[in-house]
Amino acid sequence: MNWDIIADAYLGISEDRDKIIFPVLLKYIKEFSPKNLADIGGGDGRFLELAFTHFNHNHFSEFALTDSSTRMLARAKSRLSNIKNLTICDSHKTLKKHNWDLVTLIAVWMSLETHEECINLLSQIKELLSSNGKLFTAVTHPCFRHLNYHSFSANFDLTNYFESGKKFRVNLYDSIRSLSLWDTHWTLSDHTHQLNSAGFNIELIEELQDVDNNSEGSPWLVIIASPK
Repeated sequence: MNWDIIADAYLGISEDRDKIIFPVLLKYIKEFSPKNLADIGGGDGRFLELAFTHFNHNHFSEFALTDSSTRMLARAKSRLSNIKNLTICDSHKTLKKHNWDLVTLIAVWMSLETHEECINLLSQIKELLSSNGKLFTAVTHPCFRHLNYHSFSANFDLTNYFESGKKFRVNLYDSIRSLSLWDTHWTLSDHTHQLNSAGFNIELIEELQDVDNNSEGSPWLVIIASPK
C-alpha cells in the first residue's frame, strides 16, 4: 500500500484510535517512566506530540519517529517542530541500537504481509531497546474483526480466523469521511509466536473497549513486551 497516496485522506478521518489507545499507553509510560522514546511507523507524529505535552518537557531526553511515507514524515516534521532532541527519518535501521527505553509500534503490525516481515521488524526493534527497554504495540483485535465499531469495520469472515496472513479490507470512517484499505490478519497465537521468535517476553496483554459502550467485543489489543 502506498501511504503517500492515501496519507492526507487517512489523516483527515477523525479516528477513535487516539481516544482508545493513547490514554492506555500514557498510563504505562507513567508507570514505567522511560527516558527516551522511539515511535516506529509513527505517521504524522500525533502520539509523540501527546507524550511530549502530557509529561513534563524535561521527562524525555530524546525522541525519534520513523515512517516509510514521505508525506507522513512531512506532516510529522510540521507537527513536532517545537520538540528538541528529535530524530525523524524514513527507517528505524538508522536509529541508535541498544539506546531506547521505549519503542512504540501502533497500528503497524497489521500492515506486515508475511511472518518473516513481522519477525524481522520485531527483531530489529529488540536491537534498538536498552537493557530494560520495553515494546508497546497496538493492533486491531484479531478475535473481533467481524464486528463494526464506532470508527472502523473490517470485512473479515471469522471462519477464516486460522488463515494467517490473509488479507482483509478495513473501512475507516467518521461522520463526514471514509476510507478503505487492506490489512493482514494475524491470530493472537501468531502475535505471541512472532514475539517469542524475535526474542521477546510478553509482560502484559490488554484488551481495549470501544468509545461506544454498546459495541461488542474489543476493537484494539495492546501488548507490552521486553527482551528476553
